Amino acid sequence: MDLLNLDYYYLYSDPFAEVMAEMAYVMAMLGAIYLFSLFFAFALVVFEIVCKALVFRKAGEAWWKAIIPFYAEYIICRLAKAPTSWFWGYVASIVAIMVTAFGGTILIFVGIADWSEGLILVGTLVALFSTVLVIPALICMGGILWRFSKAFGTEGVFGLGLLFLPYIFWAILAFGKFEYQFKDESPAPAPHIV
Repeated sequence: MDLLNLDYYYLYSDPFAEVMAEMAYVMAMLGAIYLFSLFFAFALVVFEIVCKALVFRKAGEAWWKAIIPFYAEYIICRLAKAPTSWFWGYVASIVAIMVTAFGGTILIFVGIADWSEGLILVGTLVALFSTVLVIPALICMGGILWRFSKAFGTEGVFGLGLLFLPYIFWAILAFGKFEYQFKDESPAPAPHIV
């Protein structure tokens, strides 16, 4: 056997090198899928904001109010003539979800670092509790969007479409021939904050 062929044999027939090459290919494919998903999600968010801006213009509000995350939901609540307590219930639920999910994740990581099964269990339970907090957020925003859809002359069920399939239903509301019904009336007054 020739020495050059021996080196070639060991270099290109190493099973570990083959596995690593296959893993690199899989990781590259997963990275491409992730980047495509990220781009697609960003495009959907931009599309939803543009549709909200068009709906706000139909209702006589400034389009830029659709860009600011919680302020846009507040304007939707005001245009729907829904109680502002529903909006604050929604905000409180979202903040509670973020705090419990983050706190649970921190507890899990600390438990893993300390080899503490108790902390891992508590962190998992706290993080799971954050999923329960989605229910009040859905109820509050669902009620607001139910009234908002009626403010545009649609059935209340259309509001559930705005909640669960926002990219489709905001586009329908933005590009359809829907008129804001409460134009003659002024929107619900903003609360006076001292």
